[in-house]
Amino acid sequence: MQKKFALTFLRPFDHQAIVGAVLTKMPVKHKPRNLILAAAAAYIGAVAVTDFATPLVLDVWVLYLPVILVPVWFNSARLVTLTAGVCSILIVGDAMLPHPRTPFLFALGNMAMGLTALWLTAFAGVTVVKRAEEIAQKNLHLAESEERLRLAMEGAGMGTWDRNLETHKTIWSDTHFRMLGYQPKVGGEASVEMWQSLLHPHDVERVLNEQDKACQNRSLFSTEYRIHRADNGSTTWLAVVGRYLYGPDGRALRFLGVSFDITRRKDLEREVLEISDEEQRRISHELHDSVGQELTGLGLMANALEQSLPKTAVQQRIVARLTAGLNRIRQQVRNLSHGLEPIQVETLGLWSALDELVTNTRQHAGIEICFDCPEPVQPLEREAATHLYRIAQEALTNSLRHGHPSCIKLGLHRTNRGLSLTIQDDGLGFDPNRSMTGDGMGLHIMRYRAQQIGATLNVCQSAAGGACVTCTLTNKRGANGESAEHSHCGCENFDRG
Repeated sequence: MQKKFALTFLRPFDHQAIVGAVLTKMPVKHKPRNLILAAAAAYIGAVAVTDFATPLVLDVWVLYLPVILVPVWFNSARLVTLTAGVCSILIVGDAMLPHPRTPFLFALGNMAMGLTALWLTAFAGVTVVKRAEEIAQKNLHLAESEERLRLAMEGAGMGTWDRNLETHKTIWSDTHFRMLGYQPKVGGEASVEMWQSLLHPHDVERVLNEQDKACQNRSLFSTEYRIHRADNGSTTWLAVVGRYLYGPDGRALRFLGVSFDITRRKDLEREVLEISDEEQRRISHELHDSVGQELTGLGLMANALEQSLPKTAVQQRIVARLTAGLNRIRQQVRNLSHGLEPIQVETLGLWSALDELVTNTRQHAGIEICFDCPEPVQPLEREAATHLYRIAQEALTNSLRHGHPSCIKLGLHRTNRGLSLTIQDDGLGFDPNRSMTGDGMGLHIMRYRAQQIGATLNVCQSAAGGACVTCTLTNKRGANGESAEHSHCGCENFDRG
């Protein structure tokens, strides 16, 4: 009922206010309708009296034309038609009255001219009313669609932003304000500084560099980063997707996109990873303490049996093969145990763990795998060392499984920005699109591990044609303030060993 009321009294120049009143369920302000209609009726009467009293039959019907447009104010086509009908009756009545000084044909022609002008004006008024109603209906539907979209976005936890790069004006949705810990503002106006001040120190350079790359390459901006909420300072993970819009001259004019709060997903990923690491550690200890000890005992018994038999006995040769087989299995169990739980990471350090990883992988893969670490590496925290070890382990596995290389090089180097871990091969390479979208579970896990320790993971094509994975662990704030995003992966220096 309220929408019908709004459409009935809708003017072309105030439809937005009326639609807003409908959507917010506020009463529409009534116009002084009765007063205006009374004034229009009095005006028509005055014109009719003047027309009847004029002895020279002047074109008084011209004065009827303005009153035809009065009902347009109320957006009422029926009222326009009714007013035109009343005025037409008065014009015809005046023409039918006897005028001694006016020829009948002249009066008839004057009447025809007045009726034509009158109904042309009425037709224009009705057209304006119909057009206003169509525009109002479209605006009403658009406003309702925007309201439904807003509710859907809020229900999905989606925040939006729109940054004008020329005027530096930024508009945020209410959800985006709340996502960052701010109270929504009327109009949604914000600033880049409000967002940038909340970025996690480990993610600032990476996010800004990715924005610059997306702008220069005209590509989609898609990343995940952490913020410290403005209200309570808690850490929140955001996934954002944005795109730049460009003008005819190629300059970026606007930057707009959406953001999602993925903190819960990140917490679940961390919990799953911790459970997986804990389960690997438990299996490693079980293999080392139970299976390994059992195999060691069986090996000692086999050695004792071998020594008790005559050297020429056939049984001694069988026992010798049994002893050698038990030793091989025990070594394999030991290697598997160390692979599940890199003990050297906690005891001898990351260098020793990676060196043994390369040695064991080389023995099983049957290809050349070399480890390059020209200078000692400073001790790392257990979490950082374990994550770097797992990244190297996953990269080696992916290279052997998908790249089919003939040579792999693993490097660990100190830089002025921190520590750089590089795994590169001369295999089949990788799919850049798959690499960027992160469809592979192994790549996803490596990126997640890098994010957990504030490192940067980069996957690119090596000079030898294969893949190159570089993980750079930066100092929290280096003396030079530089970012690992610009670190050199050394692909062109690939050495086949």
